[in-house]
Parts: sequence; C-alpha cells; structure tokens
Amino acid sequence: MVKSVRPAWLILAALLVCGPVMAAEQVNFEDLLIDEEDRPKKLTDEQKAFENAQVPFKAFLDNCADKDWDKASASMKEVLRMNLSPENCRKLRNLASSRQIVAIFAEAPASLQDLFKRMLKRAEEGRREWIKDPQRIAKIIKQVLEGDHPEMMLAIRELTIAGQYAAPQLVEVLMDETNRTARTRAALALKACDESVVLPLAEALLGATDHVRQDICLILRESPRSKNLIPDQRVMPALKTIVQDISINRATREEALKTMSMIKDVPVATLPAAQQLYYLEAGKYYRRDVTIVERSSQDHIIWAWNGKLVGRVVPKCVYYLEMAEKYCRKALEIDPNYEKVKPLLICVLYAQYHTAGEVLAASAKVPDALPEKTIAGLKARRARLAAIINTLPALGKKHYYAALQMALDDQQDSVAVSCVDVLKQLGTSRELVPATVARKKP
Repeated sequence: MVKSVRPAWLILAALLVCGPVMAAEQVNFEDLLIDEEDRPKKLTDEQKAFENAQVPFKAFLDNCADKDWDKASASMKEVLRMNLSPENCRKLRNLASSRQIVAIFAEAPASLQDLFKRMLKRAEEGRREWIKDPQRIAKIIKQVLEGDHPEMMLAIRELTIAGQYAAPQLVEVLMDETNRTARTRAALALKACDESVVLPLAEALLGATDHVRQDICLILRESPRSKNLIPDQRVMPALKTIVQDISINRATREEALKTMSMIKDVPVATLPAAQQLYYLEAGKYYRRDVTIVERSSQDHIIWAWNGKLVGRVVPKCVYYLEMAEKYCRKALEIDPNYEKVKPLLICVLYAQYHTAGEVLAASAKVPDALPEKTIAGLKARRARLAAIINTLPALGKKHYYAALQMALDDQQDSVAVSCVDVLKQLGTSRELVPATVARKKP
C-alpha cells in the first residue's frame, strides 16, 4: 500500500497557522540542564495538574493519529476544562512533535483545530514566561560557568533563547574581577545572543567599571552574530559618551573608539557629540522610526543602571515615548545647556500624558482589556507626568514656540493644543500666530 503524500501547500499552511508556537523548543533543554537532585521530591499542585492533564492530551494525540476526530475533540475539551496554567500548557505542547502538530492542522476538522489553537495560545504565553524566568536563567548560567565544554556550549545555546533576559545576570558575572574564567565564559554567552542585548549592554557601558566596559566593547566587536550587533547604531550614543568623557580610563575610551569605528563607516572624529546622538535617537523613538520599531522585542523593557543592570517592562503604548524621554534626559545630563533637546522633551512629555489618558479611557470602556497592574502603573505615571508638565512653562516661550512647530510638523494635534494653551498664558495670541502659522505662507 502506497502512503499518500500531503501537498506542500498544506504543510506550509499548517506552519503559518501555528505561528510562533511552531518555533517552540524542539529539544527540552530544561530537562537536560537541571540535575535530578534539584527536582522537588513531592509534587506541587501545579505538577499534579500537569500529571493529570497528560492522560487526555496523549489520548488527543493518539485519536488524531487514528483520525478519530470525535474522540480527539472530546479529549481536547477535557484538557481545556482543566484550566491549566500557561506553563503546564507549554509542557503539554512539548509532548507533541512538530510532525504531529502539522498533521493536525493539515487534516483535522476546523472545529478541532480551533480547540487546539486555544491550548497553543496558552502554551505560547507559558513559553514567553519560561524564556525570561530568572531562576531558570540562573541555573543555565551555572552550567555555563561550571560545566565542561559540551555542557557549556549546550547552556550557551539555551541562553540565546533568553536573549536580553539573561543580560543582567551575565553582566553581573563580568563584574567579578577575581574570576577571569567565569568572565570569559559569560562574555562568550553574550556574544552568542542576538541584538536584543544591545540596549542592556549600552546601559552597562555607562555605569559599569572600566574592565566591564572594555569587555562589552570586545563583545560587540567579536560577536559571531556581528552582522546583527555591529550595525546596530543604538549603542553609538553610549560609546560616544565614553569617548568624550576624559575622566574615564584612557584604555576604555580607546576600546570604545575602536568599537565605534566598526559600527559607523565614517571617521569617528566627524560624528556628532554624544548629546546630539541621544537627541537624534530620542527623535526616532518619538516618531516611531521604522528602524527602531523593527528592532523592538516582544517585551518592551526600559533598561537602567542602578549599581547593576535592571529592566522595567512597560506597555507597548508608552514604550517609545518613555525611551524618547529617557534619551532626552541623557542628552541634558551630558550638557544641561543643550537647548535643541528641550522642545523635543516638551513634546514627548505631553504626548506621554495624552497617550496614557487615552489608553486609560479606552480600558474603562472594555473590562479586563488591560491587567490591573498595568492600569495602576499608567495612572501613577500620568499623575507624575502632570506634576512635571506643570513645571515646563518655566522653560519659556522660545522653547514652547519650537515645541508647537514640532508638534504641528509631526501632526501631533493634542500636543500642539497643549502648547497653545501654555503660550496663551505666556504671551498674547498676536505673538503666537506669526511665530507658527505665518511662516508657513508661500
């Protein structure tokens, strides 16, 4: 009997339907990296739920293989009724091979596919949480630091999945001057990571010790994925800040200069000052430049240095504006008299305030649209912005005129209206019109 061959388009369609779930781990590195002695002796409620769910899920896979769609549907409904956590759904999904998943989407009825998609969606949530779990990352880093060469390479491969979430703990290893071997292995792991580590490394450049700064410059230059990391100009303002700060160790400044020359194919001496580079980056975030949006990861994290590398996850709706504010402030930290950045900072702060208000108003109309924690965070931030905005008129009419023109050029109407309201308080409407609209006349 000759087996039927499925058309190629069916397989492709199944891959497209599965989306990111199809890219889930093919090998469960978690089981390979955790010693048996580390596993709890008694099953928790979460583990018991997973054990109980395995029976109907395996029945689902067997019924799908036999093309008994009614029984498969009943088994999947039983799994869904258990209301499993995202983590348990992720573990269940790993019990199915890619071939089995493709076959389900190629052959099963649409109603059964919809049931399976519900579980896969939950599994993808679990996978995202699994990727960034700090305890899991700490165990993998331990394997990087203490394992033999094959174990180290396997662990580094796993850390590449974690990407930016592994950066804080790896940078902490770099800070240990007493253990050169550990620092070398941590650097190897960072070199293997993708471009998601660029922003956390940029923050570490600004706050860490000289030897860590030099290590990071070397990581950026020697990464096996340098085609991803080196052209990433988001690190340029931090490098330029080091180069132009004469209080920093000369060897460190030379390393930063060498790294800059590999990123930008122009003489480094002709590049703008660090404060201007931060201003330009702030403008890109404010206007959501395509080069910035394309490089953004799924989770939007604001990185900072507070004696160590720390990250704060923020909603996508305010991420770009918060990054714009952060870079405006960095420019002013370098040069408090850098006038050019002040109108942009005015626009960014008003845009944040209005965006937070719009999101909160929309979430009030749609219950459970946003997590309570996110709503509380937006309310607190909007209150803080209101207090900051009340101090902005002290910047004077000149900066508000420039901010108004910027808002009009960018079609940020709510920001423009806010600028007009302040200018009414600072000057007459007769002064206002010639400064903006009049110069637009042909």
